[in-house]
Amino acid sequence: MIHQTDKNSIIFHNFIGGRQVEPTNGAYSRNINPANGEVIGEFADSGTDDTNSAISHAHEAQKAWAGMSTVARAAFVAKAAQILRERIDTIARDLTREEGKTIGEARGETLNGIAKLEFACSEALRITGETLPNADMGIQLYTLREPLGVVASISPWNFPFSTPAGKIGIALVAGNTVVMKPASLTPLSSVHFVQAFADAGLPAGVLNLVMGGGRTVGDALVTDNRVNGVTFTGSTAVGIGIAQKAAAHLCKTQLELGGKNPMVVMDDADIELAAKAAVDAAFLSCGQKCTATSRIIVHKDAKKALLSKMLERTASIRVGDGLDEQTYMGPVVDENQLNSILSYIEIGRKEGARLLVGGERLGDGDLANGFFISPAIFDDVESSMRIASEEIFGPVLSILTVGSFEEALETANTSEYGLSSSIFTRSLRHANAFARNVQAGVVKINGPTPGNAVNAPFGGRKQSGVNISLKQIDFFSELKSVYQKFN
Repeated sequence: MIHQTDKNSIIFHNFIGGRQVEPTNGAYSRNINPANGEVIGEFADSGTDDTNSAISHAHEAQKAWAGMSTVARAAFVAKAAQILRERIDTIARDLTREEGKTIGEARGETLNGIAKLEFACSEALRITGETLPNADMGIQLYTLREPLGVVASISPWNFPFSTPAGKIGIALVAGNTVVMKPASLTPLSSVHFVQAFADAGLPAGVLNLVMGGGRTVGDALVTDNRVNGVTFTGSTAVGIGIAQKAAAHLCKTQLELGGKNPMVVMDDADIELAAKAAVDAAFLSCGQKCTATSRIIVHKDAKKALLSKMLERTASIRVGDGLDEQTYMGPVVDENQLNSILSYIEIGRKEGARLLVGGERLGDGDLANGFFISPAIFDDVESSMRIASEEIFGPVLSILTVGSFEEALETANTSEYGLSSSIFTRSLRHANAFARNVQAGVVKINGPTPGNAVNAPFGGRKQSGVNISLKQIDFFSELKSVYQKFN
């Protein structure tokens, strides 16, 4: 582990240039378990000097790293993936402790992150250019794919392990060096991630970890002209700010942003299947997924049966500490998030929506010291209401009623977001029309809105993201055209 121990707590430093480095300002911040208030450790709260140092080390290491073959670079990533696989139980437990999701979900996220690294290794043999036709037969025209240089990876708190794994693995295989900034709420997952690469023997400076706030570390990363690419996952507002700052030095940006994801349930749907998918997609991870279902758009003829099944499932949800294997839904990540969710519950009531169940802070017994809330379902919701249009990022589900497929599609597309979507229907015509016309980057037919294959593009339309490619390598590299004349 990247830490030292004193008599009071565990201290976690940055990892810069292949070694542990204390923050120059001497500042540290506490990481708190949202289930019980336990202090997990003290983590570096870095400033611009630390960020500049990490960028310098990444910049200095990049030329030699890019000079290796893709196969040689992939070998380091594969070794790190192997080490992480050996440490799954420890990583998953710490992920639950710092973020709150259940231990089963934490294991799933850890495995998904490892799978993304392994996929990145397989991509090493598919980083290719093209030979292009040319009018002058005496000239061979072809393209070369080259690394961007230094890449900044700014990670979210809700998936602090798998999200950066899917980006950093490809970035490294492509020949880039990386400065990683984790979310301040969940830095321990990144410590585990970087430690595995250090133990795999990755050359110094190739992967650096700087912990701290977005207004210090984040701003320093996106405004430095030595950083050639920024990949960010988080809120739309923050993403827009990053894009504006990075544009000042024409830095390439990849943004995976918010969502207000619809699930359409038609009158011919498998109601049991749809109800299970709706509850799981809305309430697992305490609704803290950008792909979580937050709007159920149900045909009026299916509504009664669907609501009955959903309420039955919701009533059986066990809320508690994620380390308990019997827990279905853990706490939200911190008190600020809890208060934000509770404020939306009140907004929904004032807007005229009808709260069917949940929406209360839970604080009795073992839940007394945590940030727990009961899963909430609103009925009689209109698209114009804030609870139906703004990203709540919590276990709050809105029910909107429609009378036709056309109205359902129109309602789904009213959102300014366009990340994920789904439809439950037995009609091939409706399924195909939905897939072609819904304004979203991901479409599920008879499946939940969360979840994505490691080899598929992930991202959205409208306010949900930009620069999402079929292959991640397209973002983490650039093309050079070569005209070779034969004498």
